[in-house]
Amino acid sequence: MAGKQHPAIVANFVDQMSEDPRECIGACEERCSLHSRKNVCKRACNTCCSVCKCVPGGTYGNRETCGTCYTDWTTHGNRTKCP
Repeated sequence: MAGKQHPAIVANFVDQMSEDPRECIGACEERCSLHSRKNVCKRACNTCCSVCKCVPGGTYGNRETCGTCYTDWTTHGNRTKCP
C-alpha cells in the first residue's frame, strides 16, 4: 500500500490554493493523517502551506510538486521543515 494516495487529496494543490490560509487546514489534516506526531506535522504543514500556497498530494513524498519554496525550507537543525 506504500505510495498509494488517499482519494480525498488532489495530487497537487498548487493551482487550487487561494490566499485564504483556512484552505490549508483540510489539506494538512490529510497530509499528516498517518504521521506519528500529527500535531507537529500539522503545525509545520500549515506554516509551509500559508507561505508556499501548496500542500503535496498523498501522506508523504511528492514534495517537489510544490516547488523550491516547499523543498528548500529547512529548520534551524538543517532538516526539511515542510512535510
